[in-house]
Amino acid sequence: MLDRADVEKLLRQSGYDDFRWLAGAQLPVRQWVRFKCRYGCPNFGTHAACPPSVPNLDECREFFADYEHVAVLRLSASVSGLEEDEVWNRHVGQALLELERSVFLAGYVKAQVLFPGPCRLCRTCSGERRTCHRPADIRPSPEALGVDIFGTARLAGFEAAIAQTAGQPMARYAFLMVA
Repeated sequence: MLDRADVEKLLRQSGYDDFRWLAGAQLPVRQWVRFKCRYGCPNFGTHAACPPSVPNLDECREFFADYEHVAVLRLSASVSGLEEDEVWNRHVGQALLELERSVFLAGYVKAQVLFPGPCRLCRTCSGERRTCHRPADIRPSPEALGVDIFGTARLAGFEAAIAQTAGQPMARYAFLMVA
């Protein structure tokens, strides 16, 4: 059984103060999100945790339904280019894996994080799960699993705005799936 105060303490100790709780079944998994990945994202087919190397949408819905408690973490980023974005994602991804581990060690065996964007743990992705350099650490983003991230943010009570220019502060969202 989840003790939210226990998990929230771990979140705050890890530097995550801006989060809201949703049930996994509430997460809006949409086909249009997958189409945005396929037709509009340069990472499609090039990252091991991005489509098409992820489960189909029905499997994603089933996965999310297994979690009654999902912490939606709002993270602030100001990046001015792809290289800066990759460094930010690498740093945040590693920190989120440390959070996942601490929650797991606290007794929440289903703990899993979803990264706020493509997995960037490695400078160069092998592009396939079977040749991933860090197979125990790879995590997809909510969007890779078909989640409407703007709809999720609004559902959680966050304002969801699109950054208009490079370097402008923007909100990014990661998930801590707990129980």
